[in-house]
Amino acid sequence: MIERLTQAGYFVYYSNLFEKNWGNQQSVEHSYNLYQLIMRKEILNQKIHILAEGMGTLTAAQLIPLMEDNIRSIVLFAPCISLEKHIEQEQTRKFYYKKLMKEIKAAFNEESVHINTEKPIEEMKESLFIIQVIDQNRYKDQLELIHQLLLKRKEKKLPVEIHYILLENRQYITEKIIRFLKENEKVL
Repeated sequence: MIERLTQAGYFVYYSNLFEKNWGNQQSVEHSYNLYQLIMRKEILNQKIHILAEGMGTLTAAQLIPLMEDNIRSIVLFAPCISLEKHIEQEQTRKFYYKKLMKEIKAAFNEESVHINTEKPIEEMKESLFIIQVIDQNRYKDQLELIHQLLLKRKEKKLPVEIHYILLENRQYITEKIIRFLKENEKVL
């Protein structure tokens, strides 16, 4: 994906954000600082596209208020919209639940966490593109939240698009993302 994005003319930078961060403050600060550093070192347009996958959505949502004037669009791939909903989902799967709670404790130094991700994504003015993998069940309980988010954005006449894709068709994802990014590039 990164190779194809760079071939299409995009300058791509990324970080694993300290691996299992679950949207903690350190991941948000690191992302914002990385943006600031790159803007100081490179001659680039200040407005960027944000791509987030899975739990990266938790960090991306918290970047929206910090960077709202510098975001062109956001692409969410198989997003985790709500950490609370994901914890609920994993409670029925004891092994995964224990593992998840260890990760959350390591990321936040506490076991009870609330991150408001729905509001910033729902209210941002920029275009939102969600790619949901149908046969992936990592964040399967997020589908209802994603549908609510889509409805709220449509009611407010905010740009939103969703594509459902089968995992075996993942080779088309990058082309869909590039098309979306190109559509959201205006002379600024």
